[in-house]
Amino acid sequence: MADTKISGLSATAGLALEDLLVVVDDPSGTPVTKKATLTQLAELFQPRIGAQFIGFKLEGANFNSTSDQALVKQGTFTAYRLAGIFVTNASISLTTAAGGVYPTTGKGGTAIVAAGQAYSALTSASVLLTLTLTGNVANVRYTDSPLYLSLTTPQGAAATADVYVAVLAFN
Repeated sequence: MADTKISGLSATAGLALEDLLVVVDDPSGTPVTKKATLTQLAELFQPRIGAQFIGFKLEGANFNSTSDQALVKQGTFTAYRLAGIFVTNASISLTTAAGGVYPTTGKGGTAIVAAGQAYSALTSASVLLTLTLTGNVANVRYTDSPLYLSLTTPQGAAATADVYVAVLAFN
């Protein structure tokens, strides 16, 4: 295998962040072949200070559940400000679902989106709803805080939608 060209290797069926890549360090100076992970590569493309991007997401959120649903952090940032929360790709018309977004489980902490937020504008998968942020949360500096979607009123039938949180990172 040591004498196999990269082009002669078989293709992978899927990638994981801990998978390794071959890199040539300092190609214009003294080139050295080294390894890097996909995580290292992804960090190169992560927006830097002052860039707005999707910082958390939950695709396929269950809108027929009042359980806490963690929004998955996207990247390695640790300090951020909320820029907006958006919901789209509803599997059905969300006529009764209502609920908020919180910084802790059990609807704890200062609500980021109020418990009464209605999702009834989401009548099809192609509609996008911008959630209403409460009070002064757009001016709060969060430090590595997780976020949770927690409905107070479930849809009453199987229903999903995708939730995206835009953030402005400070590191």
